[in-house]
Amino acid sequence: MRSGHRSGHCRFVALCSTLLALVFLWLPSWRGCTSIQTVALATAGVVPRPWLVASWNQHRKSSYLQKDCPWITKLQNLGNSRDIINAAIENAHVEYSPLEIQQWAEGYEVVAVQEMDPLFRAALGERLSAQLLHGDNDRDGRGIEVESTSALLLHPDSGIRPLRTEQALLQFSTRPRVTVQRDHTVVLVERPFDGRRMVFCSVHLHPPQMIERARTGYLKYLAPLRTAIERAAAGGDSAVERDSGSTLGGLGGVGCFLVGDFNVSPEEFRSRTQHCDFWNKFNVCVPDGGETASPTNPCGTGDFAVVAGSGWRGRSLGPAGFRAFERYADGIAAAANRRIQLEAALDGFERVVTGCKEKVSDAEAFQRTHHSHGGSAAPHLRTALQQLRLGRRRLKEDLARAAASSHRKRLFTSDHRPLHYVSDV
Repeated sequence: MRSGHRSGHCRFVALCSTLLALVFLWLPSWRGCTSIQTVALATAGVVPRPWLVASWNQHRKSSYLQKDCPWITKLQNLGNSRDIINAAIENAHVEYSPLEIQQWAEGYEVVAVQEMDPLFRAALGERLSAQLLHGDNDRDGRGIEVESTSALLLHPDSGIRPLRTEQALLQFSTRPRVTVQRDHTVVLVERPFDGRRMVFCSVHLHPPQMIERARTGYLKYLAPLRTAIERAAAGGDSAVERDSGSTLGGLGGVGCFLVGDFNVSPEEFRSRTQHCDFWNKFNVCVPDGGETASPTNPCGTGDFAVVAGSGWRGRSLGPAGFRAFERYADGIAAAANRRIQLEAALDGFERVVTGCKEKVSDAEAFQRTHHSHGGSAAPHLRTALQQLRLGRRRLKEDLARAAASSHRKRLFTSDHRPLHYVSDV
């Protein structure tokens, strides 16, 4: 009797769950906030969990020569020429604490990185870096390829698997034979725990003013990203493959999450895309916590997310104000200036040593020619030359120590704050 009672109870619960799911599906008031996928999972006894996503423009080392970097201005104000500054900054040693970077990345299912370079990849370590999805290297404002790109990291323990990957090359010409480009990777993923699917992309857009100077419309610039999103969301739909133009505007009911550095305010991005049906399917999700980028960037609020299909909440990590970045910039400038001064002093020493050697040779030649055994300046000059060489050696040691010093880059010493996002379900 007890077994039969339990069996009847289970059938009753299953029937109630099915009826409840049907009610959710058919009631108009529920359609906007409860997806069919969520209801189906709830009916099957699987409770969907929120997505946990991070994003960070980590400021690649190879961009440290850009004129907007604060150490460039500081060093110029000290009277240094740009060529000398460039040499000092290029030779600066920057390193991460791998433990800090790995602990941060381990806390998320998906990590979106902008300006991912070899330095950051090495800090991730082999285990995490093996999970990176990314496209080709960027081409900067000069049209020169740099070792930097946007990337997505799928946590190896999450079981999340990429179902489809699409590339979106955003590019324009600034002048003849000079092309600026950033390659974006759009990925449709599936999470085995609850079977949920989502399209993700790590976004790093060019500033609108730069695009407009190239006489390119903003929506035209975004068109490759739009096509890549639709193809990824379709998961291989043949109609999209045959003619993407005829099917533009569809996400196929799949959620989409674009996050990163848009280099424009959320309000301006919405204004520039509001006349496009496709982009109107998305909501802008601004992280709490104030400005996301330092004043050295084109936009102080340019890091955010654009989402479709579900609700998200985000916040900027770390303290506001970018004082840590300012201290880091002061350290970069001070170390570079010390190196510049030491190199200039060493060059001066080399000239003095060369001059003193010539004077010693002249004095010795004079002594030999005139058979002079007393009153010669040669011994005094040799003593001076010995002291100069000693000073030069000490100067070289100081320069070697300055050149070997490194700058510890941390999560909160970047000119962008890391972002933390979690979905509503």
